[in-house]
Amino acid sequence: MKKISLLGLLVALFAMFTGVASAEGHSPVLTADPGSVDAAGEHTFTVSGEDFTPGNSIFVLPCAGAEGSLEAMAEGDATALCDIGNLTPAVIGDDGTFSVEVTYDVPEIGLVVSGGDAGGVDGAATLVTVGAAQAEEAPAEEAAEEAPAADADLAQTGVETPVMVGLGTMLLGAGFVATRAGRRLGDR
Repeated sequence: MKKISLLGLLVALFAMFTGVASAEGHSPVLTADPGSVDAAGEHTFTVSGEDFTPGNSIFVLPCAGAEGSLEAMAEGDATALCDIGNLTPAVIGDDGTFSVEVTYDVPEIGLVVSGGDAGGVDGAATLVTVGAAQAEEAPAEEAAEEAPAADADLAQTGVETPVMVGLGTMLLGAGFVATRAGRRLGDR
């Protein structure tokens, strides 16, 4: 039994580092339509992704624990910030895109929506804001002026790497629990 637990730990660590390394090859993007709602409450969204690994499966879920902040999502533990019981599966097409319709309860401070795969290869997050004032975006020229210059030597992974690691670890743990429960039921 100790060998199985040790093997599970090694697989989890491998998945974490694989997610970080593979994020350099592409940068998945997640969007929610609409990106802003008029008031807090239950709303239906079309969550879409692009630049994901073709043919891979992905799970989309709400992360109300991030309190409407992509920075909190990047710095926090996805398993603690997201509603793991509200996973919506989707299959990524041959062109690296997917689209799925979901219904989430959006808190007054906004909602982070996250998407990632079980292997920790793909992951991204997007923010749904509440109210017109938060939804207003700066003109493209202003946004370009305010954006810091990117270092050409580093991959632009943004918030995706922590999301990938958290979701991959969470799904690996869920698989482990399901396997153990299946074995226990099979022994009866």
